[in-house]
Amino acid sequence: MGEDEARTVHDLKAHQAVILPMIGDHAVASSIPPAMVSRPSLAASLALSSVQSRSKTMADRNAAIDPARSMLFRIGINLGDVIHDDGRH
Repeated sequence: MGEDEARTVHDLKAHQAVILPMIGDHAVASSIPPAMVSRPSLAASLALSSVQSRSKTMADRNAAIDPARSMLFRIGINLGDVIHDDGRH
């Protein structure tokens, strides 16, 4: 960021253009069917699969660029209770 702020912002936006749609594709909490609430291990498995997919994508993207320009993202999984909300789509 300190060396080239404009390029860093450009690079970040390019990564986001790839990663953010993946989040929507794998959104577990916002699209979990009521039947899965009784199967938390399945929801956790889907969340882990999503994280692995995004992590691999970022690793592949970083492998193709100068290590000084790579970006590392931290991803967490919340194993809290799922609340069904009919008003949320």
